[in-house]
Amino acid sequence: MEANTKEEVEEGQSLQCWPPTVGLLPWVVFIDGSSEENQTFYDISESHCHVKSIPELQGKLVAMCSYGWLVVGGYIILDDCFLLNPISTKKIQLPSLTPDFSYDNCVLSLTPDNPDCVVMFFNFDIGTLDVTFCKHGDAEWTRQDFKLHDEDDSDCVRSAGVH
Repeated sequence: MEANTKEEVEEGQSLQCWPPTVGLLPWVVFIDGSSEENQTFYDISESHCHVKSIPELQGKLVAMCSYGWLVVGGYIILDDCFLLNPISTKKIQLPSLTPDFSYDNCVLSLTPDNPDCVVMFFNFDIGTLDVTFCKHGDAEWTRQDFKLHDEDDSDCVRSAGVH
């Protein structure tokens, strides 16, 4: 029998914190506990939870999940922003966000494996829609503000999506 190298043992131990492969239906992931050290992956196809402790997600917020990827930011300060695939363990670093950054919704235009994928954060306010976006490899976020006017002059945005 062949002995494992130190690197193989460390890699095996590190992979134990990641969830098992995905089944037929998507999973729900949430960060739980007051220490925010654990993440729960709920498999809706088997009605079963897997509690894991992924170091990259400790003290972070999951802004959204799409295409099997998580958009992750810091809990109090969103400066550390990245995309994470919890199955492949691939991580794509995004530009830092300012400490006062806020958003109401987040959307991926395509799977992050596609170089044309755009990460978009939407912030709704009365009369305006702020869109902050970037592509993989961008050095900074681009922000665009749209002035809105409804037919009934309410100037209120309830939701946004990508087409």
